[in-house]
Amino acid sequence: MKILDPACGSGVFLVRAYQRLIDAWIRENGYRKPTPKVLSEILSNSIYGSDSNESAARIAVFNLYLALLDYVDIS
Repeated sequence: MKILDPACGSGVFLVRAYQRLIDAWIRENGYRKPTPKVLSEILSNSIYGSDSNESAARIAVFNLYLALLDYVDIS
């Protein structure tokens, strides 16, 4: 699935969509934790956004990286 937000602002919609895609992946894979590689692939292959305000787009990217890190197991 690919998700596009053509006026993403700070990325709230994209972050939530990304979280839902990760949760779907977890369910589909026997509730295993996704690896950082899987998380990165979901993000780079499924989430797209743009905004006329470059600062807002950069904030969206930052928020998506934070969402990715929420799922990384450091233990």
